[in-house]
Amino acid sequence: MNRKELLNALSALLPSVASSDAVKELECFKFENDIIRTANEVSIQTIKYFKTGLVCCVYAKVLFKLLSSMSEEEVDLKVTDTELLIKSGTTKGKIKLVESDLFPELMAVGEKYEPHELPDNFKETLDLCRFSMSTDMSKPDLCAIRVSEDFITSTDSYRITRFDINNLIEFMIRDKMLDILLKFDKLISCQLTDKALIFKVSDDCFVIGPILSFEFPNIESMFSDSIELFEFPGEDLKEALERLSIFSESVFKFDRKITLDFNKDLVILSSEEEQHGELVENIPLRGKGKFPVFKISINPMFLLDILKYGKCKVGLSGDRMIEFRTDSFRHVTVLGDIIEN
Repeated sequence: MNRKELLNALSALLPSVASSDAVKELECFKFENDIIRTANEVSIQTIKYFKTGLVCCVYAKVLFKLLSSMSEEEVDLKVTDTELLIKSGTTKGKIKLVESDLFPELMAVGEKYEPHELPDNFKETLDLCRFSMSTDMSKPDLCAIRVSEDFITSTDSYRITRFDINNLIEFMIRDKMLDILLKFDKLISCQLTDKALIFKVSDDCFVIGPILSFEFPNIESMFSDSIELFEFPGEDLKEALERLSIFSESVFKFDRKITLDFNKDLVILSSEEEQHGELVENIPLRGKGKFPVFKISINPMFLLDILKYGKCKVGLSGDRMIEFRTDSFRHVTVLGDIIEN
């Protein structure tokens, strides 16, 4: 067998190898004649079509490192009842086989289901929506990103993110599957079958996960097209926000607050923490455009996340909410308070 060709096939699977102290049996490559696959503890599989003629399960990183360390072009692999025998040039080795009972049943890519080509910026948009996806496992319906025909959304019940993107089909991606997908260079197409969501990530390589059965909350009513917007001076505030966050510590990260007081050509930022003290920053806004007079309390982590997207407009939306907007991006964050308006 050609060693480099095998390594290339294993390289495609390596980003999806499970890393779990509790389930060591899943930190493996499973060889099944003309397929090599990986799986994790929530039945998400990555499949590479590559013929080896082997039927066995071995620890992925051990095999990959050993093959990578060799220099000969060819490698011979044979399976016994307990070991994978490896021979290449003057090197001989044995890798113990792993019981594969915990691997989920193989979910084949369904040829009868038409693959849906994904937009070039699909992976990037998933990554951009990720920051407002919940990590609270007691709220499983929020630990996912929703993909619909015209946009991608996420929420953790404190904030909502929506990116406009066209030519999609509707499905949801759970956090564990998202972690795997974002490790690949590109997401080419997807298929929605009766039982599985399938992503093509390269030639002959697919990530497959179960279809999610829970309902994603209806969040469209949280966005308003009638609010007054103004250019948000993000670049002027970013460094000050990073300093202020030091003085807004809280046992619960979502309870952190700072105050922003906009007053025409000046914004005063302040934060106070009982144990450490207080910090105030005065940032001039002369020549930056016209700003309304208002004062809000907001979580600095939320605001710093938003500023990663560059220039945006902002406006007060409804009761205790603020909306940030670009041409293709909308984000609503719950405020600590609207102190004045």
